[in-house]
Amino acid sequence: MNTELRARIETEIRRLGDQLLHDADWAEKLPWETLTSDADNNYSWARGESLYSGSSGIALYLLELGRYTGEQRFTDAAEKAMLSTLEHCRTTPSPYYALITGRMSVSFVALRFFERTGKRSYVDAALELVKNCKEFLTPHSADDFINGTSGTLLGLLLLHEASGEEWLLECANAYAEHLLRKAHSGQQGLYWDRTHRQIRGLCGFSHGASGIGFVFAEAARYLGNDALNYIAEQAYFYEEQYFNPAVGNWADFRKGIYRDQDQQEHEENYQNGNMDFFTHGGYMNAWCHGAAGIGLARVRATELLGNPHYRTEADNAIAMTYKTNVALHTIETNFALCHGGGGNADVFIEAYRAWKDEKYLAYCETVAEMALEQHAVQGSYRSGFGLAAPGMEDRSMYMGAAGVGYFFLRLLDPMNTPSVEAPTLTKTVSKAEKNTAYTTLGASKADVRRTILEKMFPRTISALPAEILEKLLENSLFDRPNPPKSPFIKGDFDRAPLIKGDFDRAPLIKGENVLAKQERRGIGQQSDSNRTKELQNFVAFVEALLPTLANDDNGKAIKSTFTIERERYNLEMNVESASYLFIRSQMELKRAQEAIGAADFLHKHVHIDKYARLLDIDDASLLLYAHPLGIGEQQLSPFGAITVSIFTEPKSIETSLAIIAEHIDHAPEEREQINKAALNQIQQLLLAGALRLV
Repeated sequence: MNTELRARIETEIRRLGDQLLHDADWAEKLPWETLTSDADNNYSWARGESLYSGSSGIALYLLELGRYTGEQRFTDAAEKAMLSTLEHCRTTPSPYYALITGRMSVSFVALRFFERTGKRSYVDAALELVKNCKEFLTPHSADDFINGTSGTLLGLLLLHEASGEEWLLECANAYAEHLLRKAHSGQQGLYWDRTHRQIRGLCGFSHGASGIGFVFAEAARYLGNDALNYIAEQAYFYEEQYFNPAVGNWADFRKGIYRDQDQQEHEENYQNGNMDFFTHGGYMNAWCHGAAGIGLARVRATELLGNPHYRTEADNAIAMTYKTNVALHTIETNFALCHGGGGNADVFIEAYRAWKDEKYLAYCETVAEMALEQHAVQGSYRSGFGLAAPGMEDRSMYMGAAGVGYFFLRLLDPMNTPSVEAPTLTKTVSKAEKNTAYTTLGASKADVRRTILEKMFPRTISALPAEILEKLLENSLFDRPNPPKSPFIKGDFDRAPLIKGDFDRAPLIKGENVLAKQERRGIGQQSDSNRTKELQNFVAFVEALLPTLANDDNGKAIKSTFTIERERYNLEMNVESASYLFIRSQMELKRAQEAIGAADFLHKHVHIDKYARLLDIDDASLLLYAHPLGIGEQQLSPFGAITVSIFTEPKSIETSLAIIAEHIDHAPEEREQINKAALNQIQQLLLAGALRLV
């Protein structure tokens, strides 16, 4: 960096500090107001405590400013603000323990104050803040990095790193177990936070798979447990399939309905049959969604996992961020940390820290020059709310001026000003501190694999003979879908044909060799087994295993159980879009309600829904159906099964009544009663979505 630019930036970080001191209201426990908005984009000022948008984030900027400049007034103000914020938190309880936006963020900032001041009281305060953090673990909690449980897990490990308190690992284990059990399997890899407001599981750091993978990779290194790396790599594997080389970015699968006009847009696209609207994501490049945040995870993965593929992905992310924030960026955009130039530049700084290539800092300098020009021209920094809040300069860390200042500090002193967007653990636990009793933090890779498979195949896993299951999970046999034959069933594992066989020619599900495919991607053999398509290979393994099982009751039970769960899996994998299923269910329910009340209802044609399956297994009939959050299962009565089966081909309701009656022995005088029951059954199935109007 040339002397002139450094002087300009150093002048600006002091000016920002003085501005924040001027704006502080020291009569309030939370000294600064920051911008906030409602669902209708009405903006107002409010006080909060979080790193993201509150007083602790601004205090952190002042703390780092004081450290860099050596000016005590900034450090004193930072401590005054932090102590006041901690007092507010003590007297105002909250069950919201997110790392970036909740109480865990205040704890995280308190740890930074401990690191800079050496005052143990900040560690004590941080511990006190999170003692009830298990309140945050609920079946409906978000699991993303910014607002959810994965960030909290990292916060707990950071606290343990600073304090050594054993109870923190107990809490961290509860969070890790929660995250593993809430993971969803895609066509490949793992994702989290499945909702009707998105096409499929999100990619990205703050809201998507990258951030959660990042946390597990940090946990793996800190605790010395490679099984946790397995989870991280499955998260990255999920995202890999959604990288678009033509765009240079990963897809953004958000498709939310937040306002009346969003609902109208979704309904119109459904009525017009525009499936692309529901299945094709957009492309955003920021810390929160897209290449910049994904790049942060991949830079760290390159360091921790030793897989050259991650360096390729990091380079792709950096190239996209260069295009977005250096080559094409202008002073008209924002420079906030969450989704602006300052935050995106974090990937350049982390790349420099990892690889010591000066070009990455040069990229940051260009971004900094544009930010300085924006302030010179406009008199303020555009907030993260952008043009929706013109002329309103926010003060916060992630959406406002404090974050811009923090970016400047990162550029000035990249090796000593740590990232707030991707915090890392710097130590590892000692052998004495490792505790394999923790069910997830101390889990084996076999334990983790079993949990993943049990999400979709719980009954099959339970039904498989123990010796098969143990060797399957421990030795990853289904990574190579040429399953062992009878010698394995007899327990002679060492002579199983697969082990001695020609693995290089072992077929994949689609006939392609695992190693050949991975070598083309540049994946080293060290991490191959962490990037397998778990469910696809498990299905192939069990399908090949079934003929070898004895034709006794146990063997038949396994086959029946697997048949049901395989159909659930196939149905799950065929769902193109959770947001599509959501709007479709709304629209089709409305159609069904209108049709049931219509005079010509009997003349309507009906068909079994394409997202439903009727299975006849062991003299029982099951109905499987897809919904935005997963696959439902319902056992049907014989009468219900007959009714559904009639509509495997489209038929009018009037015709179906006659066919249903033919299936049931009845006296002539009972015909009206049977028709009435059948009609009621059809109506219920229509309202439930198992049947659809043609």
